[in-house]
Amino acid sequence: MSAKNSGFSKVIAAGSVAVNIYKIRNKVYRTTLKNGTVKTKPRFSFKVSFFSSGKRFQKVFADFGEAKAYAEKSAEDIDSGHLSALPFTDADVRMFTTATETVKPTGIPLDLVAKEYVALWLALGGKDSQETPLEVVRGHVRRGLHRLPKTFLPYAVDEMQKARKLDGTNDS
Repeated sequence: MSAKNSGFSKVIAAGSVAVNIYKIRNKVYRTTLKNGTVKTKPRFSFKVSFFSSGKRFQKVFADFGEAKAYAEKSAEDIDSGHLSALPFTDADVRMFTTATETVKPTGIPLDLVAKEYVALWLALGGKDSQETPLEVVRGHVRRGLHRLPKTFLPYAVDEMQKARKLDGTNDS
């Protein structure tokens, strides 16, 4: 069964999203009437096609109305940021659910937690670092590096001024 494009194309747009509907001739049914004439009846399907997140998504419908409704809904959902319009694998859903449940006690949204984690990871060395930020912090705690020295403020200021004089930096 070879599908031929009939040249029909309709674009459904919502915001910056464009969803195409293509009319495809699937098969021509031929019936011979009693008088010997051959009657042909072509069958068409409608393919909804769009790109999102660097991937192409396609779905085929037998009815143009259904295809148009699906295209409009997909375009609106993607434009408004609803990810339910995109197919996720079971692994994607499992990772998202686990991550959401893990950060729930903090009260911080998952996307903010991810941004903060990456910022901390980069501050601790990024790609060259073999340790996760949590391992680095645990190492500092084990070695006692998280404790501040017990000194009074005037003594700390005097020590900083002496260090600046030795380094040759100015007082401002």
